[in-house]
Amino acid sequence: MNWKKVVWRTAYIALIIILVLVGVKFYEKNRPASDYFEYYGDVTTKLEYRAPEKIESIAFGVNVNNEAPDIYFENQLWCSPLEYPSRAKILISEAGSLATDYVYWNNIDVNLMSRSLLNGQRIQVFSKELADNIRKKASNGEYGTWGLNNQYPDRDSVCRIVATGTVRSLLFNYPKVQVSIGNDFTYYAE
Repeated sequence: MNWKKVVWRTAYIALIIILVLVGVKFYEKNRPASDYFEYYGDVTTKLEYRAPEKIESIAFGVNVNNEAPDIYFENQLWCSPLEYPSRAKILISEAGSLATDYVYWNNIDVNLMSRSLLNGQRIQVFSKELADNIRKKASNGEYGTWGLNNQYPDRDSVCRIVATGTVRSLLFNYPKVQVSIGNDFTYYAE
């Protein structure tokens, strides 16, 4: 047995394995979140809430390839004082939870939404008319809702919910993130 040939073959096989692993890692790292799930966005059930009313929202999305991934949802409530609605919003509350084997249950025809690209990321927006139509259907029980955690602004405010959905890639655990910026609504603290 020629040891030189064995060493060269082993080195060649190791090189091929390394190239395959680097290729798989590169592919997985650059794979978009939309390969796992599509998060279309959220619409609040109302445009005005009064304390101590619970803020509720309706999430829309679709599972890709009929798979139910584990999705970590982080929900943030951002508000600015009602008398200064154009000021930058400040973070009022933040909460997150892992939804295992998550299946989106609210469906929507995505062609009804406004769409664009921003930095290579697809952005989808609910028009005012579409959001009003969704609220009407939700009041009749047509859509499922989720409630924001129990922290609210301490003064009358203009608010919005920012929801982030994150899945992890299978082999190298890369985070795949989609963000939904909800509609503005008014919250009356007293």
